[in-house]
Amino acid sequence: MKQVFKIRSILPILVWFTLTAFSQTTTSFPDQFHELTMYIMPEVRQIHWDNPSKLMSSAILCNIKASLQKEAYRIGHITVKINSPIFDSALYFSMASILHSEKKEQIFRKKIGLGVLGTNFAGSLEPSQVAKQNLTHYMQRNEVVYIKFRMNDESFQKILEFIAYFQSIDKAGFSPCHIYNGALYPLYAYEGAGCTAFGIALLEIAHLLPEGALSEWTVDVNIPMELIGGEMNNNKKVKLTKIYKTRKWHTGIGIEGIDYAHLLMFSPWKIAEWIQHTYITDDPVYQKDKEGKLIGLFVDRTKAQFIPDDQLLHTRQDTNFFVRYYLQTIDSQPPEF
Repeated sequence: MKQVFKIRSILPILVWFTLTAFSQTTTSFPDQFHELTMYIMPEVRQIHWDNPSKLMSSAILCNIKASLQKEAYRIGHITVKINSPIFDSALYFSMASILHSEKKEQIFRKKIGLGVLGTNFAGSLEPSQVAKQNLTHYMQRNEVVYIKFRMNDESFQKILEFIAYFQSIDKAGFSPCHIYNGALYPLYAYEGAGCTAFGIALLEIAHLLPEGALSEWTVDVNIPMELIGGEMNNNKKVKLTKIYKTRKWHTGIGIEGIDYAHLLMFSPWKIAEWIQHTYITDDPVYQKDKEGKLIGLFVDRTKAQFIPDDQLLHTRQDTNFFVRYYLQTIDSQPPEF
């Protein structure tokens, strides 16, 4: 069934009017440019993915440090800034979970173990001013790196279309931006996102994504099913000590969803490392850039080309345990643009 979507809150209205005005004109801006800047705030203490034990230990230490420092984002974050000559000022976009307490409840009371990596939490796109304020806080402590893309009109329009879709609400009240889940990727129809996946999706839809990023910016692990609890795994309860004693990921030999759950997740830390490494090398594609004390990269993508009638959303060719469980929890159909 085709869903009817409505526009929600001030930001989607702004995006909708911008998109409408933009689509009705062929005016380009030869002396001014659309730019997207992706700001990466890596976790305050590195989270290690060598095995379940190191993941749990390092994540706990990271959360403790972030809590003591009263960080807005506990495990790293990405905020995207978009500048355009048709905007009065830059817009900031940031996907975030709403309540830190949700994660604590799932881990400590419901004991879902590493199922937390693919569980739905209440999410939203932060208001532009809030995202800007939080980013500024990290900038002042020089805890940010970035990559800036100059883009053409087609890339800019694709981004606006995607953001309008991502915040759309169907007749049942469902919206992809309400779902914060690290195992999902929002360019697949009706999937929510984690903060990093949302930022990466903007790059991909606009044809800005650096070559090799999907392998260099991600963690790719097979989680033993005995470490996953909660409703997604027959209400199994997983003690933290069991995770701590597990020193290997599953080999992947067996049946996905029964013996193990495959997880592919973007890592702010790995993205930040990639930017820092590229900055100190003489890369022919990426120019060194600075905003005050912050180091970053700049690349001109104004020559990006699009296939005519290029679809906004992808169709999943494969799934994993977390995605299959998520799709079972929703009953809405993908919107049509």
